[in-house]
Amino acid sequence: HRAEARAAGLFPWWSSREARNAKWAPLASALHRFDYAWFPFQPWVMHLHSLLWWLALVSAAAFLYRTVDGGAPVVAALAAGLFTLDDAHGFSLGWVANRHELVASVFGCLALAASLRPGLLWRVAGPVLWALALLSGEYALCFGGYLAASLLLDGSRWRRVGTLLPFAVLTGVWGLLYLQRGNTMVDLDAYVSPLSLRFLPRLALNGPILQGAQWGLLWSDPTPLLPTAV
Repeated sequence: HRAEARAAGLFPWWSSREARNAKWAPLASALHRFDYAWFPFQPWVMHLHSLLWWLALVSAAAFLYRTVDGGAPVVAALAAGLFTLDDAHGFSLGWVANRHELVASVFGCLALAASLRPGLLWRVAGPVLWALALLSGEYALCFGGYLAASLLLDGSRWRRVGTLLPFAVLTGVWGLLYLQRGNTMVDLDAYVSPLSLRFLPRLALNGPILQGAQWGLLWSDPTPLLPTAV
């Protein structure tokens, strides 16, 4: 629908004729289908639906912080409060089509929290929640680094391998299905798929900028507007 998108103004007139944006988020897509099936002409209900996922995300983040800082509930509460008030979440919450980020983050937070809790139930729940996060959108991969870092530092070597293996297998299967279906991003400078060969060069460029923004040294929002050869 590239030509129609340019004609409607959704794509600028100078956008590439080969531009392609094909993500795979079956769980998040099913939620949109539900909205359009039951509330096709009531966008406020769709926004309310996204708001409910936002509340679920705040609760999941608070649960995760409480898991990490089990002995410091005040610190966990402060972290949850700062997370809730972060202005960076406005885009995900305000744009209904971006709900997949909220859904993936809910299950990502819960999967990470489950991986840090003892007991067989949590050990089973972690991979299940991780699978739901991946099926909600590739945004779930943001939690992959946290999972690897937390599990690789926990317990003995074999315990670490045994705990991390189900998450790694699920991620590998998801990646193969993603590529087999032809999901990819082409000629879209604002976004590069993590499964693309262009991702690592862009990470080398954008990684320091994003990290600097986390430390308060830079403001990362205008950087997509800057010219780049990568």
